[in-house]
Amino acid sequence: MDERSDGRTNERMDERADERTNERASEQADERVDERINKNEDSIVYLVQVIEIVGPIWRKYEADESYPSNLNLPSLPKIMAHLNGIKGQLSERLHLRIEELNELEKNNWKTSEKVKSSTEAQQVENTLQERSQEKSKQLILNLKQENEHLKEMMDVLQTTMLDGGGIKDKRVVELEKVNQALQKQNDDLDQKIESLTTEYRKNLDDKEICIQDLVAKLALSEQNSLELIESMKTKELRAQNLQATLETTVNERDELNRKLTSENSAKEAEVQNLSSQLSSAEQNISSLIKTLKEQKTIAEKFKHDLQKAVMERDGMAQQLVIEQTEKKQKLESLKNEWNNVTRKNYSYLSSCIGKCFQESLAARDLGFLERETNNDTPTFNNYHELFAVPESVSSSMTSFDVLGDLEGSQGVEENVQDD
Repeated sequence: MDERSDGRTNERMDERADERTNERASEQADERVDERINKNEDSIVYLVQVIEIVGPIWRKYEADESYPSNLNLPSLPKIMAHLNGIKGQLSERLHLRIEELNELEKNNWKTSEKVKSSTEAQQVENTLQERSQEKSKQLILNLKQENEHLKEMMDVLQTTMLDGGGIKDKRVVELEKVNQALQKQNDDLDQKIESLTTEYRKNLDDKEICIQDLVAKLALSEQNSLELIESMKTKELRAQNLQATLETTVNERDELNRKLTSENSAKEAEVQNLSSQLSSAEQNISSLIKTLKEQKTIAEKFKHDLQKAVMERDGMAQQLVIEQTEKKQKLESLKNEWNNVTRKNYSYLSSCIGKCFQESLAARDLGFLERETNNDTPTFNNYHELFAVPESVSSSMTSFDVLGDLEGSQGVEENVQDD
């Protein structure tokens, strides 16, 4: 799988590189054609101006019905061809300029072919050369056709002048005016060309003088060139060594590129594994989110129930506190009753014991006489009546039960405070 993917990636990279080279080559060809058009822009603008001038004139004469239709006048395409090809000299000059441009392009492409090493780039350049040559040939053919139309138009005009007996048509007069204006422009162009040729010749003379000086300098530099040749030989040897080292570096680079491609394929596999792991992790996260949502709902329900339980517990605690306060009040009342009873019984018992002691002493002094029974004096049989607990206390609870309830209520209060 890795080898197939590497092969596909390499094929795609090669296709993209070919497309880029083709696009660049086509762009260069279009730029060259645009340069030619810009160089010949003056002539093209001139022809367009002529067509714009003659077109409305011809439409006006077509709409005018006063002119007879029996005149043997040239047709519209012939007149347009005449106007398009009226500047034969300009077409010849354009032809020469195009040839010069072709020669310059050939020379430039020859030098570029020496620099370039890839065969694909050479094929693309050859196709572009063929296209440019075809375009130049088409331009030359168009110019030749325009010259032929010009000759035909001149012949037709001469025949119309002879047939008309020297009588000139208005259209012919206007065409002659247009011709004269065009001829003036042509003369101006000729003057410009002559001035340029004179300047070119002057420059050539100056260059010849410079060339003579350079020849004299070259004779002096030949001796130096011999010495330079020897130094160049040594440099060539160094260059060969450098080329060998460069080849080794290129081979190393290729090996590194192969390693990088293999590493990239491994990294792509790792990325795919990571993507699969991420997808599984996302699924797990989604499931966890669902479970968390469910747990959240359960926790909310539990919280609601807990809040209810807390509220109930608080109510129960309040009730317990109320009961405890009531029990405390009862206990305090019972304690008070108990204290009162014990005090009464203690005072009564102490008085009874004192009386019994006094009676016993009196009986001892009297020689064990029988005591007079007194209903007020206590006996051991009625002690349980003396120390009896009141019904109010016994009916409710005993003292031990009351104390146990008190301790339990205190423990409940402590638990409530802790909560």
